[in-house]
Amino acid sequence: GYLAKDIAFHMWKFGILEDKFRYKKIMDQPNNFTLYTTSTEGVQLDFGNADISVNTIDSRQSYEQLLMDVVLKELSEYSEKQLVHIPYGIVELESGALSGRKGTWVGFTADDLIEESKKKAYEMISNREGLSKEEKEKVAASVSIAAIRFEFIKISYEKNITFSWEHALNFDGNSGPYCQYMHTRALHIINAVHDNINDYDTKFINSDIEFELIKKMSASKDMIQKAASEYKPNIVTNYLNDLSVLFSKFYEKKPVIKADTAEERKARIAIVKSFMKLSEELFDICGINKLERM
Repeated sequence: GYLAKDIAFHMWKFGILEDKFRYKKIMDQPNNFTLYTTSTEGVQLDFGNADISVNTIDSRQSYEQLLMDVVLKELSEYSEKQLVHIPYGIVELESGALSGRKGTWVGFTADDLIEESKKKAYEMISNREGLSKEEKEKVAASVSIAAIRFEFIKISYEKNITFSWEHALNFDGNSGPYCQYMHTRALHIINAVHDNINDYDTKFINSDIEFELIKKMSASKDMIQKAASEYKPNIVTNYLNDLSVLFSKFYEKKPVIKADTAEERKARIAIVKSFMKLSEELFDICGINKLERM
């Protein structure tokens, strides 16, 4: 029964079956794409007729996915289509970190995970000065989603995932909140200066850390293309984290606002602005929101 339904579902995906569904908007996602759901009150839209269907499904369903591909290949309309199965490992919660409604992982929903993450994030920033209660709630909501998304996709899909609050909500490195924090630092620097950086001279970029950061930023296109071609979003999160670590070293070693000369200041502002723009683009890919204050 399950396999038969899935075959029909994929015949719709590939445009082999006529699309008679109606759709309504659910929300605008962080990457500016609109998310829809089927609804009798919706309107007809141009969905289906895909060339490639990428299915992110538990590795325990690998045989069923293979069998479905074999069945679909018997259809002439499928000859130029491609079914790609991304078999992720088992997802478990770190022992003792959080209990489900019955004291186990079974029955624990995504909503439960998000709510618990918001609660923990709020506790971590509750003592931050200069933020109102409303701002803290907004930051906690954004940080919680960044933490969950980053923690889930930073692991290569074929490996099992053990979700850890300590790692997910770590502001010191290799987490969504850490990358958000580095972006916010960059934004603060840009907001604090009013220099015209269009006339900066590259000869004032002359330190190892500056060259290392610029070299890392220049690899962004290759990293994104590699992640897309290999269906591995962890390449993007690993790259984003490495970039954030380098930026942290850069602004610690090379003062921007208090640079020794105006020429060095302009050159470093250009580096900061480039990092900020690139991290925002990577945030969009990962579904992470940028924050003006943290």
